[in-house]
Amino acid sequence: MGVSWFLFLFLIQVFRFGDSFTVIRGDPVAASSFITENLERYRSKDAKYNWTEEYFENMPIDHFSFADDRRFNLRYFINLEHFQENGPIFFYTGNEGSLESFAQNTGFMWDIAPLFKAAVVFAEHRFYGKTQPFSNSSYETVKNLGYLSSEQALADFVELITWLKSDRIPKAFASPVIAFGGSYGGMLAAWIRTKYPHIVQGSIAASAPVFWFRNRDIKANIFGHIVTRTFKSSGCSTKVVNAAFKAIDELSKTEDGRKKLNKEFSLDEKSLIQKQEDGAFLAGFISEAMKSMAMIDYPYPANFLTELPGWPVKQVCRKFRRYYADANPNNVDVLKKVVSIYYNYTGKATSFCANPEKCAGPYAQLGDTAGWTWQACTEMVMPMCDSNLPNDFFPNTCPFTLEKYIQDCQTAFEKIGYTPILSRPDWVIKNFGGEFPGASNIVFSNGRLDPWSGGGWRDKNTREGSLVSIILEQGAHHYDLRGDHPEDTQEVRRVQDKKNTQMSTIEFDSNPVTIIPSMSSINESNKISRGSSFLDSPSEQKNRPHTTETMPVPTVVFPSISDPSTLIFSPPNSVPIEKRLITQPDPSTYVAPVKAAGDVSLSGLQLVQFLIKASLRLKEGTTQQGVQVRLSKLHESVTQNLLSEASLKKLNYIVDEIDRELYDEAWTDFEQFVAKFPSEAAGWSQGIRIMLIELRRNAQRQFLHRSSSAGTRKFK
Repeated sequence: MGVSWFLFLFLIQVFRFGDSFTVIRGDPVAASSFITENLERYRSKDAKYNWTEEYFENMPIDHFSFADDRRFNLRYFINLEHFQENGPIFFYTGNEGSLESFAQNTGFMWDIAPLFKAAVVFAEHRFYGKTQPFSNSSYETVKNLGYLSSEQALADFVELITWLKSDRIPKAFASPVIAFGGSYGGMLAAWIRTKYPHIVQGSIAASAPVFWFRNRDIKANIFGHIVTRTFKSSGCSTKVVNAAFKAIDELSKTEDGRKKLNKEFSLDEKSLIQKQEDGAFLAGFISEAMKSMAMIDYPYPANFLTELPGWPVKQVCRKFRRYYADANPNNVDVLKKVVSIYYNYTGKATSFCANPEKCAGPYAQLGDTAGWTWQACTEMVMPMCDSNLPNDFFPNTCPFTLEKYIQDCQTAFEKIGYTPILSRPDWVIKNFGGEFPGASNIVFSNGRLDPWSGGGWRDKNTREGSLVSIILEQGAHHYDLRGDHPEDTQEVRRVQDKKNTQMSTIEFDSNPVTIIPSMSSINESNKISRGSSFLDSPSEQKNRPHTTETMPVPTVVFPSISDPSTLIFSPPNSVPIEKRLITQPDPSTYVAPVKAAGDVSLSGLQLVQFLIKASLRLKEGTTQQGVQVRLSKLHESVTQNLLSEASLKKLNYIVDEIDRELYDEAWTDFEQFVAKFPSEAAGWSQGIRIMLIELRRNAQRQFLHRSSSAGTRKFK
């Protein structure tokens, strides 16, 4: 999540506590508190997104017993700029880091809030950022730090949501809540839906490793395997990389070899390799970079932990020289390219500090990582290790053993009262589930480039009830939660459109409500369909009781053709079919076809012409071109007589509604069409789907622009 809002890193990092230290294993976000200087840019006038910083006062420190009555203030960000009465609340379940990072880098939420007339809320996780329950004493004793857990954090969010709806947000009592989160935040988003379905009506859980636990049979070496796969698919040779790591090990055995490593990697004076064992920290330093690079392998330049070019893994692989001999000293040049791109893309660094015992490391800007270390030592025990070829190209660190893991935890927290009994490696699955048989309305998205996808809900595109798995073939860590970018892949645009579609309606307790406004309504009142879950399949929607509720909407008057003689297409029998003109969208000669409202007698070829006309309402670019390519396939189906009379009649109604800009009605009829004629719709219907999504979005933006004349308050 991008620099998506989160960059979840699996890296070996050192946490200092007094004179002792331990290794952090498996932090899926590692977006811990930013230093104060970096926070300022998110509050600047140039920030892309605006919010107000507020605090929920008197949050209980313990939601599950009655032995500790201490309270604290929980920080959250809120923006009501686009919110309308009983509109949805988009609620970000904060993860292990400062809130600014997530709010600034979760552009998908901000981008779609106007479309859904949604309030936007980011809630900070207890013990991170400014939400320190015991101020400077939060980490001083187990009696304080023991209240840092996912369960307590979810209960915080429930308290906050309830109060927001009843007190803070005007006219939000009936507002549905959609939880968003990425990585650990995605885990929380999924779990809050499964644990508190009466509070949260749906969840978008991106790159959420919900099953990365030993009692869910996770393979401890899957992380390194996916990293290796990502580099291999980008053009790197696994043999070259593996040989390069072996070369580091061999060179570290001799004085001349150590001098070569110190020089080649421009190591800082306090981080020089002075003995054979020191080669391990250099290998770890490079491994961290490669694993993080795979997670943030975005198609455009990003700057989260560090500045990187677009598709950074491909950039590394382009620079690889093909050395294959085992332990050939020249092989280290391969890994030198990794260091150069990941740690010094700007060219400003003159040396590198690779020894975690003596250096702050490349992630110092993220702040204190003690919070996630604690969670990893108590409930988030996520097995990880590398096993070398053929699984991965990293030096072997397997097997993962709980005993060694807990020893590291004791090293870190023994002075504040930690004991091995506090580690509960099986608790997450016992508590939240190794499957979600009773859950509904959750979208899990994962990218195949992202090593954390190995612990996701499913590893393929699938749907089980209203639980949906979406896999991005070219997706890195919660890439789909990042904001709109000109260099986004078409794949991520389709995924985000699909999420928009699935959020169109959600079930709110016993009273399902529509949260996407009906822009196609042109009467003084409109019957809005209410009754389907926002992820229900067409068959599930068909079997669900259907009710309607009259809702007032603005009157919108569309242009009309008053002179029937000007119509190319007119009601049945007015103009012979053979005389109805067919035109092509050539800018120099194109004449847009027109028809009488309600004329549903068009031939298949004429339907194609009106769909081409509708596609010209889209912004010029790849989306419009993609839609028109699909429409050409519809043209082929029509000319080959592959569409039945019944499907053409239904398509006539859809085209008529599109031509009159009744996009919501067109969407409903289109969904029915695809469900009823799946074989006939194959190959071209996706073009109409994408076109309707864009047309509805554009209509909503126009409506918001008109509505803004009344004045809206911006939150700075």
